[in-house]
Amino acid sequence: MVCEEKWWSNPCINRNDVRYNDAISPDISNLNPILSKPHGLWKGTFKLYDGNFTLEKPSPAIMGLYPRGPRPYASTGEAFFNITIAGTRWEQHDIYVLGPAPQSFCDEYANVTRPYSIVSDDGVCGENGSAYVSDAFKTSTHEKNDILFGVSGTGSYLVDPSEDPQFSWTMIPSGARQLVEALAIDIRRSVYAYTFSSSFDYLIIEFTRYLETEKLPKMANRLVLELTREEDESTWLKGIENSMIKNKVTANTMATYGTVPTTGQCAKDDVGCPTLQMWCDSGDASSLCGPTPYIEETTVNAGVVAGITVAVAVVVIAAVAYLMQSFHKKRMAAEKERLKNEFARRIVGTFSIGSGGEAITMEKITEEFKRIDSGAEGGNGRISKAEMKNFIMTSDSGGGQMKDSDFETLFALIDEDGGGDIDFAEFSAFMGHIKTNIDQQADKYPEA
Repeated sequence: MVCEEKWWSNPCINRNDVRYNDAISPDISNLNPILSKPHGLWKGTFKLYDGNFTLEKPSPAIMGLYPRGPRPYASTGEAFFNITIAGTRWEQHDIYVLGPAPQSFCDEYANVTRPYSIVSDDGVCGENGSAYVSDAFKTSTHEKNDILFGVSGTGSYLVDPSEDPQFSWTMIPSGARQLVEALAIDIRRSVYAYTFSSSFDYLIIEFTRYLETEKLPKMANRLVLELTREEDESTWLKGIENSMIKNKVTANTMATYGTVPTTGQCAKDDVGCPTLQMWCDSGDASSLCGPTPYIEETTVNAGVVAGITVAVAVVVIAAVAYLMQSFHKKRMAAEKERLKNEFARRIVGTFSIGSGGEAITMEKITEEFKRIDSGAEGGNGRISKAEMKNFIMTSDSGGGQMKDSDFETLFALIDEDGGGDIDFAEFSAFMGHIKTNIDQQADKYPEA
């Protein structure tokens, strides 16, 4: 899956890795042009050589092992390949038509007994040729590189993953016109080379089999095929029929191997015919085997989240602070108003107030200032805290006692310069501020 980089996302670690790019297909044809070139029908001849590069001599077949083992037929013949490459899968169905063995071979081994045989079917040694089929299956993977991995094989290519779980089988391009394939099972090693002409209508395939020894690898045999592309399927099928007739293949074998499937099934139905599980175990990138394991989703950058969180938090805090400040201001205004009313109530108790506060004159204010400024300091023209507190606590206003905290707040309201005492200017200014409060208290307590 493609990771997309946004202003709010983390960097895409794998954005340049094709495995994580779902816009790039894992199909074989998309990986390397040469990987799809074998697709189609092929026909031609083959020759089988022994380890000394001479044509291999016929040998009695081992029943149950043929055609993987010795062959009691001529070492030359004709081959017909049907290779279908679609999506992530390479499906190959091949038929080999062999000529009769020389009569000398038949005479030499006329008396062999089971498990050996000088024919592989119901034919007659030296008179009838034979035919066999083999399948090979390969796949591309979610790695999206130009390596194909072997899934299984049947017939002479038999690979049974249940018996050979450690087998290794890969195909890679080697230049623009060659594919190289390597297969390893136990001590057996096989190397296949597919070499094309420049027009890709002529193909030489070399299958070389080795055995590992303690000293050096030993070549067991080599199969060399020369094939040409056949565009017409009916012509290709007719070629199989004519080859079997020419090599005197028995009717039963012709009926069994006279055609090669186009796709989707095995020409040789044995344990190597792949199941879906075998495909998937080999890494098949087909959707039938599930989604790709290479997924990198777009993720949110923690710093951006933190930044957004902080920004949101700042907005929230600012909003809360504003609300708290507004609430505090309203509360403080209410407190000030309450304390003004408390003080006004006490003033009313000492003033002769008429309706509308007509008695609040400068003379009355001066008289009241002097009354309060009469404590221990002895009328020095400044009201101290002690003098004000004595006035508050002793005035007959019905207001009751005042808490110390309220007194401190009230005193601070009157003492505008914060000097610690109240002069006449501050006192008269405050009296002007609370005129409305005095009027209200006078109406509320008319007999004060």
